Amino acid sequence: MKDVGRLAPTSRRTPTSRLAPTSRVATLVGVVALASISVAALTSLLLGWWYQPTWVTWLDTAGSGRAMGHLLVRFHEVAAAVAVTAACLWVLVVVVRVVRGPRPERPVVALFAGVVAAAGVVVASMTWGLVAWDQIAFWAVTVGTDVWGLWFAAFSDEVRFVLVAGAEVAPATLARWLIVHMASSVVAVVAIVVSWWASQPRTAESGVTDADEVPVFGLERL
Repeated sequence: MKDVGRLAPTSRRTPTSRLAPTSRVATLVGVVALASISVAALTSLLLGWWYQPTWVTWLDTAGSGRAMGHLLVRFHEVAAAVAVTAACLWVLVVVVRVVRGPRPERPVVALFAGVVAAAGVVVASMTWGLVAWDQIAFWAVTVGTDVWGLWFAAFSDEVRFVLVAGAEVAPATLARWLIVHMASSVVAVVAIVVSWWASQPRTAESGVTDADEVPVFGLERL
């Protein structure tokens, strides 16, 4: 006689339709944050050699290597503005995952690294206005006109002072802010990569249910 009083156990799974929109948004925020922070950091390093003040027009540098400085400045400023917003949204995404799931495998690392990435982007964005010089004053009376780059303004012995937003800044002060700007950009890149890695979901080996095994970003685990 069959036992009809007992039902076969069913697995607990979270409906995909509920998770799909949230996963797509998380994927978009993560990709935009990683891409924008990486572009901002890369252009920041390149501007160390190819920076040109914004008042120098494209026609003044057309046909020379300095023309690249204009493109890098534009890319850097746009990427930095996007990175600040995307990094803050990524921290919010990690917080939501820690609270509501799918819970990351390393929630503390994911959240801490996300906060560090957001802080690094904010610091880099704020210090950009302190290193983007307008004019350079030299000790020599006659100097070459083919001068560009943030490193030159900060570390060259030929520079007497630089003008940043109309204020005179000593090369030593510019050098300190430049190091802070570059370092915070690199730290932000490393931190967002670590946060992305740590936000991966818990697996079956962790002893969690199927509901907790829903993949992060809506992607299947390889």
